[in-house]
Amino acid sequence: MEPQSLMEAKVQPHSEEIECAVIGILLTQPDAWNKCIDLLQPEVFYSEANRQIYRVGRELWVASKPVDTLTVLQRLKSDGLLDTIGGGYYLSQLSTRAGVSSNIEYHCRLLIEFHISRRLIAIGNGVVTDAYGTADALELLDNVSSSVSDLYNFTQSTNLASAADNITDLTDGKPGTFYTFGIPELDALGTFQAGLPHVFAGRPGIGKSIVSVHVMWHLTQLGNVLLFSPEMTVRQVQARIVSSECGVPYSTILRQQMNEQDRETVAQCIMRIGDRLDKMKIDPTSGITPAQIRARCERAMKMDGILAFGVDHLHKMSTGDRRSDREETSRISQCMEGITEVAKNTNLPAFVACQLNREVEKRTDKRPKLSDLKQTGKIEEDAAMVVLLYREGYYSEHPPYDDTMEYSVAKNRDGSTGLAKSAVRPACNRIGVTMDAQPFDPTGPFKHSNNTDEHAPF
Repeated sequence: MEPQSLMEAKVQPHSEEIECAVIGILLTQPDAWNKCIDLLQPEVFYSEANRQIYRVGRELWVASKPVDTLTVLQRLKSDGLLDTIGGGYYLSQLSTRAGVSSNIEYHCRLLIEFHISRRLIAIGNGVVTDAYGTADALELLDNVSSSVSDLYNFTQSTNLASAADNITDLTDGKPGTFYTFGIPELDALGTFQAGLPHVFAGRPGIGKSIVSVHVMWHLTQLGNVLLFSPEMTVRQVQARIVSSECGVPYSTILRQQMNEQDRETVAQCIMRIGDRLDKMKIDPTSGITPAQIRARCERAMKMDGILAFGVDHLHKMSTGDRRSDREETSRISQCMEGITEVAKNTNLPAFVACQLNREVEKRTDKRPKLSDLKQTGKIEEDAAMVVLLYREGYYSEHPPYDDTMEYSVAKNRDGSTGLAKSAVRPACNRIGVTMDAQPFDPTGPFKHSNNTDEHAPF
């Protein structure tokens, strides 16, 4: 027997009296809008009639138009909603139920609390229904975590802080959080910034995973990071790191084709970097969704104190909706939007690897352009930085063992665009030299640390 829904058994938390008092104040004392416009969204009202009246009044006020019983009445008529609120009589009665304007902030807070309680009831009922059903337990846990986080973020947005309070971080002399990529030539053009997504795009096999792992590994010198790797296993990612650090080819390590000297080199490398490997948290979930990424990032922030997350790569993600996943462009756009929201809500820098479309292969010059992202324009729109990857050796019939990676910074919201190049050794997943990671200080000169790792001279 299915459990009875508490939502069906009881009247949900609300107060008609407070809703009517608040709207009555707003209709009769327009200056009161200044006190609650940032606090209340229409969905906070339980009554559909009150919700529509508040929505119309709010739209009029935002448009700098008079807000009173008559203007709201005319707008409701033109929208064909007058009958749905109970007619003009109901609207006229609200002005007689107006409360004291000095208490409106307190009343708004009470309405918000009722709204939160109703949202929690809805989440709880959904959990009960899904848990009794066939839903995947771990996926359900991630979805619940995301829903609760959304609700928490809603409460954070309903504060009374003034604009001056919100921008003190811009004037207190403290720079934002920036990190280097660990590629000196690229670092000269831009940095990895907290709360924003940064995209590295290239054709399959060009070196997206090499760059992804390099950046995340570079940041482990500062703390824990989380890499979502739908395409590679934990063992494969760790083998890439070891290969880069010791110079033994990746395929040799992965396939266990090492000679005695290689085994000794790898063993010494693992002993040297073992503690740091623990800082590289790897999630190999196939078809991971934005909701799962959000839940796991928030969990990792609490448990591991991660300072950044990466996704390698975007095209291996899923929306969690089979209908949305059928259309490639829609799926990628939704996934990119989800990652952007995760970065924003967690204030973590995000590194996103993605594939370019096939148009680049039709050109004589295979160097990618920003237009090669147009099929999934959401990537370009949301990204704070877009770096296009290219290797000449990838297209050569006999590529050299040592190669050059080109980084075309096609978009950079807070830095420079341009072209950077670095040495790359694909066989060992190694980019340039190993750099000491440190936050970038935008108030002072940019300086790179010297490479002191004798085990990685390349």
